[in-house]
Formats: sequence, structure tokens, C-alpha cells
Amino acid sequence: MQQADSITCPAMRRLIGEMKRIEPLQPDPPGFSDKDILIDILITMDGTLFTLEGPGNFSDSHSGRFMMEANVGTPLAQWARRIEDALTTCWK
Repeated sequence: MQQADSITCPAMRRLIGEMKRIEPLQPDPPGFSDKDILIDILITMDGTLFTLEGPGNFSDSHSGRFMMEANVGTPLAQWARRIEDALTTCWK
């Protein structure tokens, strides 16, 4: 098991805080478009899946939990790769 901590890796706190700037995901149910025109459904199951989950707050200060999953080429994937690269020397 590998771990990193913000005591020995001060950059971690700033990098983890960047998750607040990840573009939010909008619901997009299969078979619907913005113009309410029925379209064919195509689901592709390949690639690298990035998952981010944890506690969160709504704008009215109520709390809850969130989970975001996305493939490569997304804001979530870009953030995860930045974290991975920046914390390379922090893992023990």
C-alpha cells in the first residue's frame, strides 16, 4: 500500500483543493438531446475510468456526498493526471 500526506508533501493541500475547480458534470440520460429529439443510444465501455467521490456542500450550505466518474480527455481526468504527476515524489 502506498500513501502520501500533507505534512511531508506540502503541495498536496493545494493540489487536492483544485478539485473545487473541476467543471461539474451535467446529467445526460441516453436517448435524449438538448432539442428533445429521440436519438439512437450508443454505449461504449472502454478506456480509463477516473472516479472522484467524497463529502460536499450545496450552495445553501447543506451537506451531502458526491461521486463523479469520467473517461480520458475530461476535466476530471486532466485533474487526476496533474495530481499523479505532481505527487510522484510524495508516495511512500
